[in-house]
Amino acid sequence: MSRHLLPPSKPPGEPRPEPQHIVPYVLADDVTPEQALMVPNLDGAPSLLAFLGKGAGGRKLAAVVFERPQHFRFRRAKVTVEEHQLERFLSDHRRATGGAPFDSFRRGSDPPDFYVTDGESESGLDATQLVLPERVAAHDAFKRLRSAVIGLGPNRFRHLRGHVVYVGLDEKGQKRIGGWVDRVLEALQGLVEPLPAPVPKRGDDGSIEQELVEKHDKPHTQFLLIPVGAPLAAGEGFFSDIIPLGLAQEAGRIVAAMHIRVIYVHVWQTRWILAIRPGTAEWDEVAPAESPFEGYATGFGLVPVVLGDADAPV
Repeated sequence: MSRHLLPPSKPPGEPRPEPQHIVPYVLADDVTPEQALMVPNLDGAPSLLAFLGKGAGGRKLAAVVFERPQHFRFRRAKVTVEEHQLERFLSDHRRATGGAPFDSFRRGSDPPDFYVTDGESESGLDATQLVLPERVAAHDAFKRLRSAVIGLGPNRFRHLRGHVVYVGLDEKGQKRIGGWVDRVLEALQGLVEPLPAPVPKRGDDGSIEQELVEKHDKPHTQFLLIPVGAPLAAGEGFFSDIIPLGLAQEAGRIVAAMHIRVIYVHVWQTRWILAIRPGTAEWDEVAPAESPFEGYATGFGLVPVVLGDADAPV
C-alpha cells in the first residue's frame, strides 16, 4: 500500500496556523471543512487551493477554491499528446525502478490507443485523463474575460487601483461568457463597492474513476494509463485532477473492470506512479517519489478564510 494521494488531517489538539487572507469563499451549510489543501508551483505562487471535508451523512467532499493550471507552452493533436504521456510514463518508470513494464509500443487501432509488448505477448493500452470539466470551463471563461480587460487598456480601471476585485461565474455564466463579457466589463468599470463573495459549486466524491474505467474497459484493452497534471491538447495541465482520485483512495473504493488488468496513475509533477488492480482496494507504489503535498507543496490543517478584515477570521 502506498502513501495516500491526499495529505492527512492534522491530529486533534495540534495548533492551527494563523488565519490567512486567500480569497473569499463560501461553503454550503451542510459542508464541514476538515482541512485546506494548497499546492504552490515551483516559483512559490499558489497553483491550487481546495477544501476537503464532509457533507451530509459523512460523505467526503472537495471544493476547489482557486486553481492556476500549469502551462506547457504547446498545442498538440490528441494522438501526439497520448504518445507523449506514454513516453513520459515509461521514462519515469525506468528512472525509478531501472526498467519499464513494456519492451516496446506501437500505435493501436483506437481503441486501443497503443499495443504494448512484454516479451513475446502483446496487449492493448489506453491513455486517458481524469480532468474535471468544470475546472477547464472556468479557466477558459476567465481567459476570455482577461483578454477583454487587457483589450480595453488600464485607463478604464484606474478607479480600482489598490483594490482586489473578485469576479465569480456560476456554471451558467461559464457557458454563456461570450454574451456576458460586455456586462462584466461594464460592472467592473462602474464598480464602487466590493461585490459579495461568490458561492461556487462544490465538488463531491462521485465515482468518476469508475465511469472512466468503464469507458475504456474493452476486450482489447488490458492496461489503462491515467496521467495526473499532464497537459491537455491546448498545453495546460490541471493539478485538481488528483482530487477525485485521492477521494477514491481515501474511501477505499474498489474499481471494477472485466478486461483491464492494471490501472497506472502517473503524477507528472513528481514522477510518482501508482498501480491499481481492479477488484482490490490496493494502490501499489511502483515508482516512489515525494508526495505532491510534501516538500515544496504542503497539505495542512484547515486555515480559516478571512473575508475583508484580516483581523476577523470567519
